[in-house]
Amino acid sequence: MRPRSTLCSLYLTIFRGVFYLSGAVLADLVKTYPDLKITALVRNPSHVKAVRDLGVEVVEGSFSDTDLISSQARAVDITVNSADSDNTSLNEAILVGQRARVVEDGKPPPVLFHTSGVAVFTDGGKEGKHDTENKLWDVRPI
Repeated sequence: MRPRSTLCSLYLTIFRGVFYLSGAVLADLVKTYPDLKITALVRNPSHVKAVRDLGVEVVEGSFSDTDLISSQARAVDITVNSADSDNTSLNEAILVGQRARVVEDGKPPPVLFHTSGVAVFTDGGKEGKHDTENKLWDVRPI
C-alpha cells in the first residue's frame, strides 16, 4: 500500500460498522480519493479488519468516548459524521474538537459533513407538503 497524503485528512464516524451507509461512504471515499488519509471510528471490533483492509486507519471506540472523538475531529481537515444525529454527546464532541482546532491551534476551519438525520426535516405529513409552522431544530451553543 502506498503512503497516503497528509495534505488533507478525514475522520469518519461509523454507524453500525461497515455494512450500512457509512461503509458505502467509506468505500467510495477510498476509491475516489486514494491519496486521502482517512481515519475511521469503528465501534464493532468484528469490523476492524474490513475497514483496515480498505487502507483506512482505525480508531476503536464508542460514541461515549467523547475525548477520543474530539481529539480526532481536532486533528483533521474534514470530519464526516454518518453516524447518529440524535446523539448529542457525539455531535458536541465533534464540534468541540473542530472549535479547538481553530481557536486553540490557530488552524484553518475544518469541514463537517453530517449525513445522518434527514428525518429531522420531516413533519409527519402524508401529502408531501412541508409545515412551515413546525420547528425542525433548535440550535444551541455548546
